[in-house]
Amino acid sequence: MSHMITAECINCSACEMECPVQAIRPEADQYVIDVDLCVDCEGYFETARCKWACPVNACVPERETYKYRASMIARRGGRPVILKQSNNGVGEMAPDTSSN
Repeated sequence: MSHMITAECINCSACEMECPVQAIRPEADQYVIDVDLCVDCEGYFETARCKWACPVNACVPERETYKYRASMIARRGGRPVILKQSNNGVGEMAPDTSSN
């Protein structure tokens, strides 16, 4: 199972520079991991290097449910809503406004 990059990606390129097999590339809105190239850093490191390098924890093991939900939201023309942590420790729904 490979890793994936979620909508929390901030396009910092930290993961791309750390990938030992160059499986990560930039796309329109965020970086993506090529599942055919990703080896989960097996034989290179104990933990996936992208997960280790990501400052916002956007590199996670691949999840089919996340990919399905993200594709459904994209079909409707929107980006996924990101749950952001507030100062009082309670999560708040906040749309991604970086593209405006």
